[in-house]
Amino acid sequence: MARTGKDILSESARGRKLGAASAATHSPHLPFGRRPPVVRAIIRDQTFTIETAVTREERELGLGNRKTMPMDHGMVFLFGVRGKYDFWMRGMQFPLDFLWIGENKILDITTNVPPPVGNEPPVQLTAKVPVDKILELNAGTVSRLRIQIGDEITFVTN
Repeated sequence: MARTGKDILSESARGRKLGAASAATHSPHLPFGRRPPVVRAIIRDQTFTIETAVTREERELGLGNRKTMPMDHGMVFLFGVRGKYDFWMRGMQFPLDFLWIGENKILDITTNVPPPVGNEPPVQLTAKVPVDKILELNAGTVSRLRIQIGDEITFVTN
């Protein structure tokens, strides 16, 4: 069953925080599409333009400090091995859906994760199952495309 942003508000994340937005203060903010490398992802016959986050700096910055993201875009966090990786929404300015992926199959879904408001602490997420990729899409994408656990994702390099 998919988790929502509301469901995970009370869950505590352990270990190093990654992604969606850890918005490292020493990293420059670059507009969407300028970095890092881009791939295509195909989910349920929908093609997305996906930035990849492989390095520590790319993972820490994630999508943080961006005001919006085009509806057919996203960011994938690539890990060399499966693990239960921690994420948080620090620096985020728009809500996200998370696809927790193992060997290009969706293993878990978290939808409508809100950005922090005011002085609220950022939402923290932890993978329920070991994954090797996490894909962040605009909130509502999972519902709109009826994406489900078990769906396959095809990644294509440009």
